[in-house]
Amino acid sequence: MRIHFFATKAHTENAKKIPQILKKAGCHVSFEFLETEKRLKQDIADEKKADAIIIEIAEEPSFLALRIASVLNEKKPVLLLYSETSP
Repeated sequence: MRIHFFATKAHTENAKKIPQILKKAGCHVSFEFLETEKRLKQDIADEKKADAIIIEIAEEPSFLALRIASVLNEKKPVLLLYSETSP
């Protein structure tokens, strides 16, 4: 299974562990940090190649809703991860 994983920079250490766990489970994982809105077009193209998307949402950037809507529009499974506590 191909999984595209996005994370905000708020929980960098935790975010780096998730792709490692998925790879050990046999998934093909692409990983990147959500940084700026200008990468959005390329990121959407990358999302289309994936079977599922995981997004760690420690912060609430305004463009995050657009990312989620884009993936849901493609009818792909989406898992949103959120932690109220700091690492």
